Amino acid sequence: MSTITSLTAAPTKSSLSNGDIRIDFDEMLKDVPANHFFPAANMRKLLDKYSSAELELIFKDFCNIGNQTFDLATQQLDYIVTAGGPSAGKSAVLENLINGGECPDKSLDTSIVRAYIDPDRSCLLKMKNTYQADISSGARTPQEAYTHWREASNFLSNYYLARGLDKGYAIAHGSTMATPYAKNALLAIKNLYGYKTTVVHMTCDEDVRNKSEQLRRKNGVIQCTDKDFKEKQEMFLTLLADYVNCSDKVIFVYRACLDKCVWAAKVENGKLEIYDKAAFEKIQQAHDAALWEKTFPVALPK
Repeated sequence: MSTITSLTAAPTKSSLSNGDIRIDFDEMLKDVPANHFFPAANMRKLLDKYSSAELELIFKDFCNIGNQTFDLATQQLDYIVTAGGPSAGKSAVLENLINGGECPDKSLDTSIVRAYIDPDRSCLLKMKNTYQADISSGARTPQEAYTHWREASNFLSNYYLARGLDKGYAIAHGSTMATPYAKNALLAIKNLYGYKTTVVHMTCDEDVRNKSEQLRRKNGVIQCTDKDFKEKQEMFLTLLADYVNCSDKVIFVYRACLDKCVWAAKVENGKLEIYDKAAFEKIQQAHDAALWEKTFPVALPK
């Protein structure tokens, strides 16, 4: 069993000469490896806008969530990450895998206890002293609370990821991976940290994705801006080659309706295995034809 204190060597108030909460975070960030793909200095900037009083509350959430994240996690160099636009159904698929759900890829070990790290699902929605407190008290609307605390949740998830990788924990990472830096991150996790990497590539029918986002917001849950909803999906569809070329394995999933996702195919060691041809063709149709042909130059099996 591991606690966030032992994992991070986070300082206590009594260890500080002046009791400055900002020093707590500065000291913790010294434990982020110097060659980590998302530098400690960048993480620190995520906290710049918060007052000392708010940082005290963030620190409480940091400790509580960190303990839950790593308490039972297995130390094994296994990394799974989702890639897809907002509201594509990524979290449902990843949480199914975390909980030992069925997957046609029998080489994927679902018995491993993975540290679940997600800026929204495992961080923001569990930040009792900040995000949740604002919503329950009415101090901020869900949209306002999301906007105010999103940098804090991103800090938590980035820090947990850096320390989890450094300590060799098996990790399930909830992410859009819709960033030009996805390639760098995947290569570093594979080559610098020595992990076996799996990308769960999530393509969703666009009408379904819109309905899913509307339903989420109707229920008072905000996890992205309108701008991110559009632009992250667009970016995701341009990064197919990076996902395939910079990870050990890509598992393709297609979501055609709100309550059903289909395992479509996987690429591993340069070999394509199709589980559901119709679903895989839907994924192909969602991508630019030239990009797809460049990534998969060999004709698909009939």
